[in-house]
Amino acid sequence: HPNKADFANMRAALFGGRCISVNGLYKNVACLDVKSLYPAAMAFYNQPYGSYRKVTAEVSSELGIYYCLVEPIAVKGHGFFPLITNGETTYSSVSEPYRAWYTTVDIKIGREEGHSITPVKFDNVYVGYSWKHKGYVFTEYIEGILYKLKLQYEQEKNKEKRQIIKLVMNSLWGKFAQKWMDTKYSIKTEGDCNMKEEECYKIWDTEWFLVKQKQIKEYSSKPVQNGVFTLSWARFHMYQLWKTVVVPGTICLYSDTDSMMIPMSSLLPNACFSLNG
Repeated sequence: HPNKADFANMRAALFGGRCISVNGLYKNVACLDVKSLYPAAMAFYNQPYGSYRKVTAEVSSELGIYYCLVEPIAVKGHGFFPLITNGETTYSSVSEPYRAWYTTVDIKIGREEGHSITPVKFDNVYVGYSWKHKGYVFTEYIEGILYKLKLQYEQEKNKEKRQIIKLVMNSLWGKFAQKWMDTKYSIKTEGDCNMKEEECYKIWDTEWFLVKQKQIKEYSSKPVQNGVFTLSWARFHMYQLWKTVVVPGTICLYSDTDSMMIPMSSLLPNACFSLNG
């Protein structure tokens, strides 16, 4: 689990789902939709685990998070590498070089799309963080428990429980990527409150107070890198789908996190790719 400074750097490599739109009215459109994208990204792709270390150069054999100089090229339509301009994420062209944090997964996507991405020093010595260990750390939990429950509730036609387990699966990654938390809350009576040293908020017209207290934390309570890498792998998965089943040169008409819409004529209907064997 990282300390606060490293936590902030790692979390800076977190980019949300790829959402784009080419406004207009279209006919004969195909929708490519990935079932359970985030659970799939957690179950079928390697995650870094164990102790991390600061590194002075990119370690190509390991998963890592790096501070990078990005020198972008022009993008036709929209790419899959999350570019940054004026502090905002975009998937269309960016003209000026910039520096930002990225995972090795996103770096791979960006380089394949033709951008120049070079790890650079962020504290006069180190260029990023790397993990010696990687593996399918969520597979058993996703496949052996959560997805089995989802299938069970579908067979039982229990819509409520199916919806709950689906929400749990799709939001699991977010528990690892939450912001740094160094506060805790408790409920106290007025007599137990230290009004001078605690933030106390009266709960309506009761005798109870909501008390906010600051905790001194040296390390994060969660491995933030696992949330960050889940989103990177989800983007990578969509990128593989695009490269495999879409005619090269096609303009994506619309995309949200787990689906893409293209002209029907651009679809390669018999295409497939191998996922984890």
